[in-house]
Amino acid sequence: MWDPKAIRKIFNGAGNHIFGLRAWIIEGILYAFLYKSTIVLSLFLNIYLNSAGWVFFIGTNLHYKFLV
Repeated sequence: MWDPKAIRKIFNGAGNHIFGLRAWIIEGILYAFLYKSTIVLSLFLNIYLNSAGWVFFIGTNLHYKFLV
């Protein structure tokens, strides 16, 4: 269901760890504190709370990478 290869393509760094979704969420929160960005935190919480937010996550993350 959660393909590590797909996650690695979408978010480098978080996808490199294949410890499961729980570790991925925790790492996402750490990224949010590192970059002091609520965008990153909201992305990971959006995936965790709503599986339909996957498309939203992909689009917003790509847009965020272009902004940075």
